[in-house]
Amino acid sequence: MKLNTIKRAGKSHFVDMGPIRLRQPFPTQHIEMIDPFVLLHHYGPYEISETNNPFDLGPHPHRGFEPVTFLVQGEQLHRDSLGNESVVKA
Repeated sequence: MKLNTIKRAGKSHFVDMGPIRLRQPFPTQHIEMIDPFVLLHHYGPYEISETNNPFDLGPHPHRGFEPVTFLVQGEQLHRDSLGNESVVKA
Protein backbone atom coordinates (compact mmCIF):
# COMPACT_ATOMS: atom_id res chain seq x y z
CA MET A 1 0.00 0.00 0.00
CA LYS A 2 1.41 3.37 -1.06
CA LEU A 3 1.17 6.18 1.50
CA ASN A 4 0.77 9.78 0.43
CA THR A 5 3.21 12.28 1.82
CA ILE A 6 2.79 15.93 2.72
CA LYS A 7 4.14 17.94 -0.20
CA ARG A 8 3.95 21.41 1.31
CA ALA A 9 3.13 23.07 4.63
CA GLY A 10 2.19 26.72 4.74
CA LYS A 11 0.66 29.46 6.81
CA SER A 12 -3.03 30.22 6.94
CA HIS A 13 -3.36 33.92 6.18
CA PHE A 14 -6.27 36.16 7.19
CA VAL A 15 -8.92 37.16 4.67
CA ASP A 16 -11.93 39.46 5.08
CA MET A 17 -15.40 37.96 4.71
CA GLY A 18 -17.89 40.74 5.28
CA PRO A 19 -17.43 42.13 8.77
CA ILE A 20 -15.23 39.28 10.05
CA ARG A 21 -11.59 38.34 9.54
CA LEU A 22 -10.93 34.65 9.24
CA ARG A 23 -8.18 32.28 8.29
CA GLN A 24 -8.49 30.54 4.93
CA PRO A 25 -5.93 27.74 4.61
CA PHE A 26 -7.09 26.95 1.08
CA PRO A 27 -7.52 27.87 -1.64
CA THR A 28 -4.58 30.27 -1.54
CA GLN A 29 -2.14 31.82 -4.01
CA HIS A 30 -0.02 28.68 -3.67
CA ILE A 31 -2.79 26.05 -3.67
CA GLU A 32 -5.46 27.06 -6.17
CA MET A 33 -6.69 23.71 -7.48
CA ILE A 34 -7.99 21.15 -5.00
CA ASP A 35 -9.88 18.08 -6.17
CA PRO A 36 -12.52 17.62 -4.96
CA PHE A 37 -13.06 21.33 -4.37
CA VAL A 38 -12.63 22.31 -0.73
CA LEU A 39 -12.89 25.73 0.87
CA LEU A 40 -11.85 25.92 4.51
CA HIS A 41 -12.50 28.82 6.87
CA HIS A 42 -11.31 28.95 10.48
CA TYR A 43 -12.47 31.74 12.75
CA GLY A 44 -13.39 32.71 16.28
CA PRO A 45 -14.04 32.83 19.04
CA TYR A 46 -16.50 35.69 18.61
CA GLU A 47 -18.90 37.05 21.20
CA ILE A 48 -22.36 36.96 19.64
CA SER A 49 -25.55 38.48 21.00
CA GLU A 50 -28.90 39.65 19.65
CA THR A 51 -27.38 43.10 19.02
CA ASN A 52 -23.94 41.94 17.79
CA ASN A 53 -23.67 39.13 15.24
CA PRO A 54 -20.72 39.44 12.84
CA PHE A 55 -21.91 36.27 11.08
CA ASP A 56 -25.15 37.84 9.84
CA LEU A 57 -23.77 38.05 6.30
CA GLY A 58 -27.07 38.25 4.49
CA PRO A 59 -27.92 36.21 1.40
CA HIS A 60 -24.96 34.78 -0.53
CA PRO A 61 -24.70 31.79 -2.89
CA HIS A 62 -23.39 28.35 -2.06
CA ARG A 63 -24.14 26.99 -5.50
CA GLY A 64 -22.19 23.90 -6.51
CA PHE A 65 -20.99 22.81 -3.07
CA GLU A 66 -22.32 21.81 0.31
CA PRO A 67 -21.34 23.92 3.33
CA VAL A 68 -20.49 22.00 6.49
CA THR A 69 -20.20 23.83 9.81
CA PHE A 70 -18.42 22.60 12.95
CA LEU A 71 -19.02 24.61 16.11
CA VAL A 72 -16.63 23.96 18.99
CA GLN A 73 -18.70 25.90 21.52
CA GLY A 74 -22.09 27.64 21.59
CA GLU A 75 -24.71 27.74 18.87
CA GLN A 76 -25.53 29.70 15.71
CA LEU A 77 -28.77 30.26 13.82
CA HIS A 78 -28.44 29.29 10.14
CA ARG A 79 -30.94 30.29 7.43
CA ASP A 80 -30.80 29.54 3.73
CA SER A 81 -32.31 31.13 0.65
CA LEU A 82 -35.10 28.51 0.50
CA GLY A 83 -36.43 29.56 3.90
CA ASN A 84 -34.95 26.66 5.84
CA GLU A 85 -33.80 27.57 9.32
CA SER A 86 -32.00 25.62 12.06
CA VAL A 87 -29.76 26.19 15.05
CA VAL A 88 -26.27 24.70 14.65
CA LYS A 89 -24.91 23.61 18.04
CA ALA A 90 -21.49 22.56 19.28
